[in-house]
Amino acid sequence: MILSNLIIEMAESSLEPLDFYHLLDELETGNSGSCANAIRRLREHEVAAYQAGVGGPTGGLIANFIALLDERVADKELEIEKACSHNYQSFVDSVKELLCVQEEAEKLQSTLSEIRSSILDELNESFMALSASQSTLEQIDQCIAALQNSLPVLDQYERIEKSISDGRYYHALKTLENLEHYQLKSIQSYTFSACLQKRIPELRAEIKSASLAQLTDFLEEIRKHSVRLGAITMHRIAEKIGMRDDFLTKSEKRPVPARRIDDGSNSDVDETHYKELKLGKSKTVSGPS
Repeated sequence: MILSNLIIEMAESSLEPLDFYHLLDELETGNSGSCANAIRRLREHEVAAYQAGVGGPTGGLIANFIALLDERVADKELEIEKACSHNYQSFVDSVKELLCVQEEAEKLQSTLSEIRSSILDELNESFMALSASQSTLEQIDQCIAALQNSLPVLDQYERIEKSISDGRYYHALKTLENLEHYQLKSIQSYTFSACLQKRIPELRAEIKSASLAQLTDFLEEIRKHSVRLGAITMHRIAEKIGMRDDFLTKSEKRPVPARRIDDGSNSDVDETHYKELKLGKSKTVSGPS
């Protein structure tokens, strides 16, 4: 019993009064845990008072704190009213200015939306144009590659046509063989290669026909001038080997060509030249006698 009374007396002497103003100042700071901290300290103080036997959970402590809190709130409201009445016109002007700023901000937002939409449309158009240009560039590159592969073949074909028109049939035939076996393989993927392939037998037939016609004309010319060519050849041989005069006399009875003769080497022999050869040979034969 004596021990219990001693403990109570020690608790009463150790229990200190709670500073409500400190709690109110802490609440005014606006920290996130200030309200919970104030309630916790009020509860702890009430429990300590109950344990010390100087009070109990009657709610009187909290009621006193709430009354003091109401007084503080009333004082702050009075200060706010005074501040508002003193700065009312400035407040009104600020509100008007905020409304103007809001209106301008809405206009600016609308303008920005229009600009954004316009930029997006232009970007889409530019992207489409860029895609089309890229496709065009790819097609141009393909055309350039096709031309680079096709031009040598076409140039070879042109040479063949020119050789045929110039009468160079052998050269045309060799070029045609090179075109058929080597050049056409590089352009088999193109459509016109089939046309060239179809044209090759026709060119070969043209070369054959033209060559035969040229050979026939050459042989015909030789046949026409064979007598005159033989006479000229015999007199030249007689001049070189020194045949008898009677052979030359017999030879005079043969017809002598009186016009230009083309023997294939562009040599011109006329009647005057032939007579000079004959007279010179006669002097040579009759000189020793």
